[in-house]
Amino acid sequence: MSTIPGFSMNRYGVYGEETIIPAAMTVTHPNSLRWEHAAAIWMPYMTAYGALVDTALLTPGDAVIITAASSSVGLAAIQIANAAGAVSIATTRTSAKRGALLSHGAHHVIATQEQNLVEEVKRITGGKGARITFDPVAGEAGETLAEAAAPGGIIILYGALASSPTPFPLFPAVGKGLTLRGYPLPELVANPERSAKGKQYVLEGLESGKLKPVIAKTFAFDKIVDAHRFMESNEQIDKIVVTLTRRPPGAWAAGEEYRTGPIRVRGALGQSNQKPIEFGWHALIVQRPPVNPGLQPTASASYLRRSRGDVMRDYRQVYIDGAWVDPQGGDTIDVISPVTERPVGQIASGTAGDVDRAVEAARRAFRSYSRTTRQGRIDLLGSVLAAYAKRHRTWRTRSLRNSARRRRSPKTCRSGWASVTCRRRSRCSRPTLSSTPKVDGPPSGASQSV
Repeated sequence: MSTIPGFSMNRYGVYGEETIIPAAMTVTHPNSLRWEHAAAIWMPYMTAYGALVDTALLTPGDAVIITAASSSVGLAAIQIANAAGAVSIATTRTSAKRGALLSHGAHHVIATQEQNLVEEVKRITGGKGARITFDPVAGEAGETLAEAAAPGGIIILYGALASSPTPFPLFPAVGKGLTLRGYPLPELVANPERSAKGKQYVLEGLESGKLKPVIAKTFAFDKIVDAHRFMESNEQIDKIVVTLTRRPPGAWAAGEEYRTGPIRVRGALGQSNQKPIEFGWHALIVQRPPVNPGLQPTASASYLRRSRGDVMRDYRQVYIDGAWVDPQGGDTIDVISPVTERPVGQIASGTAGDVDRAVEAARRAFRSYSRTTRQGRIDLLGSVLAAYAKRHRTWRTRSLRNSARRRRSPKTCRSGWASVTCRRRSRCSRPTLSSTPKVDGPPSGASQSV
């Protein structure tokens, strides 16, 4: 299962082993794909499909200018243009990536810092120009793209990589009757009918082999900082994928289902426990964890219950003038967990009167602070830094301790039951593993829907 990036990255974060995403943004990928490739599908292909096929109505013989062509969306656009029988014209700043773009299917490559874009497009199209331009850069180059466009052409802008303003190319637009259109991917995925057509198009293209996802480099999850640096270097061709190993203390058989938040995930075939997540716009792909028939049946359910963080914490006071005090009003605000989207606590909302009290306290504090000496202020800031340093040491110690616990291999008693779920240290009456029937799925009675 993969995700289509039609949701807010601020609300639904995916840098983690377990994530919550809208069920409508999930899609099952073809079984022929590797997990890493499955993670790299939907953002580039749905973006390129929505612009070229759904919006511009791509037809055979169309000349298509694809700027920033070495990006994942750029390569997807090349493949979609080629599949439709169009002429793909890839642009890149220098010739360094020319060979790679040609090997990935571009019919023509123009290095914009070394060649004249308008002249090259006119030469390739026999003087007609490009009917479709697909551009994530914008900026001052927009006027050049308008000059290279064919009469009645369409320029689709889906990004703003350039730091400079984007002037409107008035004279080419009026003289040629051009259409300049902004395109966001949520426009497509928010429409169920259009989104379904896009999914079907991509899945059929993957099955036929006309669409082939490309991975620039794969990083382990603990090397995600290196993945960011690699992306910022602009050296990559296509997608960067981050993989992580997921080892929950439960097991699900192939084809069986369990639920995490609003998503129902079906166990995949195979013993691998690698779960790739797409870098940039991310895809959640859940694969079957290794089966452990010796694990206590209730472990997976209790683990997921604990991991949901459904512990309510209420803070009904406000901090004013150096002390926690009761607010003037009794209204509260729910604190929503980004993992479960459930309330995990409440805080006092405060009133206008509380704000006035806080402002007056701040004024009094400023008057006294303004009379302190320079050394007094330095000492005060030093004490604040010391308090933060102490807090940092405390949290670091806890983090290291928890990491060490997670890295330890579970010890087993003589019956083979994991010690994290078994409190018996001697005289265990449970049958040994040698006498326990072998099973491919979770033990009898295991909870698979939480």
